[in-house]
Amino acid sequence: MKLLFLAPQPFFIERGTPIAVKLALEVLSKRDDLEIDLLTYHEGAEIDIAGIRHHRAGIPKFIKNIGPG
Repeated sequence: MKLLFLAPQPFFIERGTPIAVKLALEVLSKRDDLEIDLLTYHEGAEIDIAGIRHHRAGIPKFIKNIGPG
């Protein structure tokens, strides 16, 4: 089964929701029956989670340094 995981925040940044998203993806990635694509904002650090294909949204010129909330 294919799964699209939408995370509308910078990923990965060491704070609240991105940490929760990372933990959820690590659990989901252990399932053999899933093909997982992650879609996030353009900002954030590159991290590797086995079995996850990470796609970033395009970079709009007017959005920089997205803060929490």
